[in-house]
Amino acid sequence: MNTNIKKINLEASSVEDAIRRVASELDVPESYLQAKIISEGKGFFGLFGKKLQLEITVNPNHIETEKTEKTEKTTKKSKTIKEKPEKTEKQEKQEKKEKQEKQDKKEKIEKIEKIEKQEKLIDSDEEAKLKSIVMNNSIVFLDELIKKMDLNISAQIMDNHFISLDGEDAAIVVGKYGDTLKATEYILNLCVRETKDIPRIRLDSDGYRDRRTSNLQRLAVSTARKAAERGIPIKLEPMASWERRIIHITLQDNPKVFTESIGESPERKVVVMPKVNHNETRARPRRRPRR
Repeated sequence: MNTNIKKINLEASSVEDAIRRVASELDVPESYLQAKIISEGKGFFGLFGKKLQLEITVNPNHIETEKTEKTEKTTKKSKTIKEKPEKTEKQEKQEKKEKQEKQDKKEKIEKIEKIEKQEKLIDSDEEAKLKSIVMNNSIVFLDELIKKMDLNISAQIMDNHFISLDGEDAAIVVGKYGDTLKATEYILNLCVRETKDIPRIRLDSDGYRDRRTSNLQRLAVSTARKAAERGIPIKLEPMASWERRIIHITLQDNPKVFTESIGESPERKVVVMPKVNHNETRARPRRRPRR
């Protein structure tokens, strides 16, 4: 380390001015300079400021110390980097292999998802085409049947599984209690539906379904009231599946009764049963013992 100390003598109006001048000339920080006042001169009759004789000491040890500290920090940092253990060739190969396996797995999953998506689109398109074919065949079948029955009725597709029969003779197709309409619907599904994957085709004529729905809802409410009051199950008449469904839906939130379907089609029917409240059991009269 350099121990030479450089001293500069100069005249200045203040210590700060002297240090600032020397730091600018030598291009060193002012903190490296020390000033010592040798003598103070007096101004001429107080008109001019006094002049100071100064000795400025430049200590190069400060500069060397700073350089040494920077060098030590750099060396320490490089040592830290070197101290970090280097990966072996085997470890690098293993990491590369794992990374490639992850990438292959990701690409495989994306490929499978893409294929499944395409298959779903194909299946949905084929299902839509199949439904369309079934509905068109249904219209052809109904037109031929109506023609043979010599009725003034036309068949129209309302949605993908619902057909409405409208015209002057629409009431004739309904029949008593909807029996003719139900029979026509049953025959239609037997002849046209080749697979159970296609929803069952429903028929309506002269607004029968809406009227039947309202009647079934009223029937469900009145039957539920009777079953709850009497405490006994009540069986309803045999119904089609969509009619039974209306009964079940109408009474599903009723706190006093519950419903079940029993039997086999076409005699399948709904039973409305009261819910037993064990906290309100009736006390049965005691029988006299036989003598």
